[in-house]
Amino acid sequence: MRILVDGQEVPEELIRQAEQWLAHDLRWQSIRDEAERARELHAAAEQAAIERVLVEQVAARDPRPIDPKLIEQEIRRQEGQAAGRATVFDDPRVRFALELELRTPPAPGSYNIVVPPAQYTYSCPTGCP
Repeated sequence: MRILVDGQEVPEELIRQAEQWLAHDLRWQSIRDEAERARELHAAAEQAAIERVLVEQVAARDPRPIDPKLIEQEIRRQEGQAAGRATVFDDPRVRFALELELRTPPAPGSYNIVVPPAQYTYSCPTGCP
């Protein structure tokens, strides 16, 4: 089932990553029925992915400039991790993605941002019940 948030599709890969991350929480083990646990875990992962997309949308619309020194510092850090391998940081699209990453809070409560109400659209191409 496709999930759209304000017209942007929530990538299945993002949902899978959220599900893998959330599965490490031992509280899921309190749900004894495996099928129910899987459904609940997947629903939580979908919600986490939706929230991530919402935060990214807000970050992308933020008109405040990111300090170029901060961007350069992050590029140098990542280039250092590349250990001499070729990097693509001269590409403006990569710099834009890095700026978006710097605008997106890494953890809940890192920033005080207001997320506007979203328009959720669920669609199922195979005619789900």
